[in-house]
Amino acid sequence: MKKKGTVFKGINQAGLEVLAQASEILELKAGDAVIRENDRDEHFFMVVDGRLEARKRIRPKQVETIEAFKPGDIFGFTSFISARPTPYTVVAQESATLFR
Repeated sequence: MKKKGTVFKGINQAGLEVLAQASEILELKAGDAVIRENDRDEHFFMVVDGRLEARKRIRPKQVETIEAFKPGDIFGFTSFISARPTPYTVVAQESATLFR
């Protein structure tokens, strides 16, 4: 689920700047969801600032945290490539900035 910057390994600074310019910047508040379980999303995300967590519904009234994301982490990549519904919800734990 999580990529620790390895997706961008080998890309020089100029290449990273092009990627940043092509990305949309998302500003989230604590509690905002960026991806919802079972939704289809055509994007993947990189955490620039803040902390988020991935949550999975286990039972109708039970949700479990399955992953934590911090600056530099990438999420949503598998759903982006496979075009399958995302298996989790990602929620900001605090104010966060993402590249989409």
